[in-house]
Amino acid sequence: MTQPLDGLKVIEIGGTVSVSAAGKKFADFGADVIKIEPPQISEVRKIAPFPDDIFHIDSHKKEILELDGWGDQSYNNLIKSII
Repeated sequence: MTQPLDGLKVIEIGGTVSVSAAGKKFADFGADVIKIEPPQISEVRKIAPFPDDIFHIDSHKKEILELDGWGDQSYNNLIKSII
C-alpha cells in the first residue's frame, strides 16, 4: 500500500525531542527520513527516565548519518545519502 509521502526525502537536522518526533511523523507517512547526528551523543539520547527507548522509538524507520562538522567529507556523505 502506498503512503501519502512515498518518494519524499526529508533531512532531519536538530537535537530536540520535537524535531525527532516530527521526523518520525514524516517516516510514519512514508517519507525517507535521514537523521543527521553529531559524533557525540545527541540530546534526545540523554532524556530520562528511558533515554535509549525514546531514541529508538523516534528513530524507527530513519536512516542515521553521523557527520563530524561540515567539512568536505561530511558534505559528500550527506549528498550521497540524499541522491
